[in-house]
Amino acid sequence: MKVGRIRTGTGPRWVAYRDGSVFELDRPLGGTVGERLGTTAEFPLIAPCPPGKVVGAATNYLGSTDRYAGISEPMVFLKAATSVIGPGDPIVSPYQSETVVWGEAELAAVIGRRISGITPEQATEAVFGWTIGNDVTADNVDGRDHHLARSKSADTFCPLGPYIDTDYRIEGRRISGHLNDRLVTTGLTSDFFWDPYVLISRLSHWFTLEPFDVILTGHPPLVGSLPVMGPGDVYRARVEGFELDLVNPFHGSPAHTPEETGDAPAR
Repeated sequence: MKVGRIRTGTGPRWVAYRDGSVFELDRPLGGTVGERLGTTAEFPLIAPCPPGKVVGAATNYLGSTDRYAGISEPMVFLKAATSVIGPGDPIVSPYQSETVVWGEAELAAVIGRRISGITPEQATEAVFGWTIGNDVTADNVDGRDHHLARSKSADTFCPLGPYIDTDYRIEGRRISGHLNDRLVTTGLTSDFFWDPYVLISRLSHWFTLEPFDVILTGHPPLVGSLPVMGPGDVYRARVEGFELDLVNPFHGSPAHTPEETGDAPAR
């Protein structure tokens, strides 16, 4: 089943997606599909779930140029839940225009039940489904923020969607990122350094994972230079086997506040 959400006058609503149409769905986990509501043109898909947290895996592809020698466990970071947006929503950087921002196309796991201290085999049963993610990242703030909180967690820095595929098979799939239709990153899921189920198992031993938490499994190697986004650019994250891509425009940086420019008023 392909599970998504649409926006209504009373808030987000769970739906099933099939062939360009959305259908009633009484609940996301084990739900029953009902009547057709209309097309996605009439009911655009939004972020497919409300994660309590988003966990990202760093340098998780064989051949990644930024891997450290002797790594014995996954390198991970957190993205704020408030960074999540859906397909078509604009990415907006809160930082000054000279701060470099780029996108990273990734396969994302959506957790289906509360888990702690599980095995990789148990992790295969704990995943609700898979979606597409874009780990939008800003250049490290003055080189000081080694926890990456500001670089990774700004509002709009985690596009997800367009739906969750509960029957998706991850083996041998190609993941690619495109900036204005130019291929900028590509790789196969067979080239993961940490298998996603091993990754989820490791994470569950470090902290509890809850339903709808999202695990970004890592971005493939770059094709050429860093794909820096500028105002008006469009980033497309594509995962083989998904009918739809995850596409988001980049709107650049908003007008800066007095605090950002050093002209803060007296308090």
